[in-house]
Amino acid sequence: MTLTPIWSYTHNMTTTTIPVIYQDHHLLIVNKPAGLVIHPTYKNVDGTMWNALLADLAQLSADDWRPPVLPDEPGWAGAPPHIQSMLRQKRIEKQWKEDGLLPRPCLLHRLDKDTSGIVALARTERSRRHLVRQFQDVAPKGACIKNVSSLLLKMKNLCWMVLYNEILMIVVALLSARRVKLRKPW
Repeated sequence: MTLTPIWSYTHNMTTTTIPVIYQDHHLLIVNKPAGLVIHPTYKNVDGTMWNALLADLAQLSADDWRPPVLPDEPGWAGAPPHIQSMLRQKRIEKQWKEDGLLPRPCLLHRLDKDTSGIVALARTERSRRHLVRQFQDVAPKGACIKNVSSLLLKMKNLCWMVLYNEILMIVVALLSARRVKLRKPW
């Protein structure tokens, strides 16, 4: 027995151009305009920022990121060649899982429909974990922030992980200084 749908739902969304503030292999930061719903709900299935971003990202080709070629670990020297090969393959698989692009970017926070502002999305698993930890340390639990200046004060030391000249750096955005400083995470 086959089921035939009585009606089929078609997406009639028009792609809205969402201004991209920053984009690299790990992170996507966009400027959400007011009046746009962040993600689909039962009331707003189409015409959301999420739908527009997925449509835009689907048109882009994947970046040319590849896991770096690393030397063998010192403990691998005594292992048979097929074990060394297996260990190299497992390490590459782990690097792809951690730093390869996610199938869809991960929305890190939301804004209300009537609110405009910056929305951050993680593009890799490593950046997702790092940024979620940063937001948990900064954002109040279960409270709505009414005073934007207090949020800026709390987020003053929020660190963003980026790759800069192939070296992992942390960008510390000092909002009061209006400039960005780069420092190594160690």
